[in-house]
Amino acid sequence: MRRQILIISCLVGFIACNNKLSIKQVDKNKFCKYFEIEGKRNELKKNTYKTMSIKINKLPHDEVSDFIQNHELRFSYLTYKIFENLFSNEDSREIDFINSTFCNTLQADSFYKQFVLLTCGRQDDDTMEASFSIPELMKIASRFFSCDSIQKEDTLIAYHICIGNNGISELKSTRDYTVLEAFCIEAIFNSLNNHPKFISNFNNYLVKSSNKNKQAFESFETHLKKVEYDCYAEMEKDKDLQLMLMNYYNNNRENIGFRIE
Repeated sequence: MRRQILIISCLVGFIACNNKLSIKQVDKNKFCKYFEIEGKRNELKKNTYKTMSIKINKLPHDEVSDFIQNHELRFSYLTYKIFENLFSNEDSREIDFINSTFCNTLQADSFYKQFVLLTCGRQDDDTMEASFSIPELMKIASRFFSCDSIQKEDTLIAYHICIGNNGISELKSTRDYTVLEAFCIEAIFNSLNNHPKFISNFNNYLVKSSNKNKQAFESFETHLKKVEYDCYAEMEKDKDLQLMLMNYYNNNRENIGFRIE
């Protein structure tokens, strides 16, 4: 069986891990200058449709803006989560209204706290800290490996690692894991250029699960879901993925404000 990985993001790149900010540098009144919604009208076969995306602006002589540029993945994820909760690409309202609503959300205390946890490292004020367990880390990270389609002619299963289309939304939890999610997607994407072993591990889990579930085949849709959930469970236990995530966390302690323990 062939395996395919589809990476859906335009933000793959190298991250500078050694820079940091102090909490005094973060001014939430400037968040709406750093981030905005950009709307575009596109044409396909004489049909016009609208798409919206997060635009990260670079401000001159601004250390916070520089930090955001150097860590685009975590902030693209953080702002995408806001966008996802407020709007969809089918939203018919004017872009000025959408940006005004988006800006108001960026200036809320909840976004400020998340932003600080992804910029400033350990704070003197312990109330700004959060703590996550390794099982929580692995449950979140595993959900970024999603099986998305199956070919009926050969049962080829395609999967992807993606900011927007993943298994996070299926997790039932009363706890907000947004900052941990942003950390995980950044760590995973920035390890891919090194051909990490957890990718080959995932491929092995996929093949093993697919072969097992073929023995009690019900439908292509059911088969795909069974394989996906098997792979989630295996990635939660994957030691190579855990090692990469913890190394990335240790290398970024100065600019991550939560603990993983």
